[in-house]
Amino acid sequence: LVSAANLSSIAMAAYTGDQGRSWTVDLSSTALRAATADVDVATTEDVVPALPSRASALSAWVPGSRTKVPAGKDYESICKMNICAVGVTVANTPVEIREKLAVPKDEWAAAIDEIVQFPNVQEAAVLSTCNRMEIYIMAKDYDEGVRDVVNWMLQHSGVSFEELEPYLFLKQNKDAVDHILQVSAGLDSLIMGEGQILSQVKSVHQVGSEAKGFGSYLQNMFMQAITAGKRVRSETA
Repeated sequence: LVSAANLSSIAMAAYTGDQGRSWTVDLSSTALRAATADVDVATTEDVVPALPSRASALSAWVPGSRTKVPAGKDYESICKMNICAVGVTVANTPVEIREKLAVPKDEWAAAIDEIVQFPNVQEAAVLSTCNRMEIYIMAKDYDEGVRDVVNWMLQHSGVSFEELEPYLFLKQNKDAVDHILQVSAGLDSLIMGEGQILSQVKSVHQVGSEAKGFGSYLQNMFMQAITAGKRVRSETA
């Protein structure tokens, strides 16, 4: 068996180019395609559902005060947006809260489409299992994007902000990418290296591909996470 540190170095080869191969989540080409692509103008107006208002405590909350600015690749300058990860895990969240937040797999696509209706969310992905509930988004404004995600979580679950906030984890840009790489590799699981989570990460990409709100940035990130997860399992024992 290899050590957790060795497993992590393989999963995080996105940033070290370990063993001569680069697994970086390169959003620059995606950003270039988005900037140069022709945009189709809809001839009819989309019907936008009414969005739930924010609780006063959520509006006053500053997510950035809980998030360190990660060193390394500046995704915000590359694609003019932030990668945000918001969620709860079995590590510190009571089962009754996780159960209320859970989204069945056959509802992931609908959840994505609901989340991207919020004005500060450009793309979204949902990973919901018995041990974790995580939402990944692309947002121009980190604080506002996170507030929109948490607002959706509150409305979906019926949990109050005061109940949920102590258990939330928040990750931005490189830290968010690092997190999904480690999740896919099984490094964030109760049993290190377990294989079921990789299958669940694959399901995020599969389901997301059928949802309009799962855009090119998150597609790229989840494909890299799947590749990292496969590599960990094929190169370690």
